[in-house]
Amino acid sequence: AEFAEKGADPYSGEFWNTEIDGTTPQEVLRSRALEEALKAKQILIDCKAAGIYDDISWEGLKKRAEQYNAEHKDGGVGLTKIDMNSFYLYYVDNGRLELENLNAE
Repeated sequence: AEFAEKGADPYSGEFWNTEIDGTTPQEVLRSRALEEALKAKQILIDCKAAGIYDDISWEGLKKRAEQYNAEHKDGGVGLTKIDMNSFYLYYVDNGRLELENLNAE
């Protein structure tokens, strides 16, 4: 939106490479994605240090997602299956909430 407001045409084939104020939408998006990934990784590192999660590796996360899916495959309340992207977001957000609860005590 900020690039469109400054004159870049979001419907143009060149939108992502349109330079405005010394940067392009692609560069800004890449930078923001990296920033969010680093924040998420820091939350996981903090969760491990606080004893909330014991394994924060991708393999460990994948095992937790598979365990979640196995436990919920027969239905019940909530999701019956969750993909890795959604599980990752859930796992990071849940960890952040647990950290906030620990810090509030």
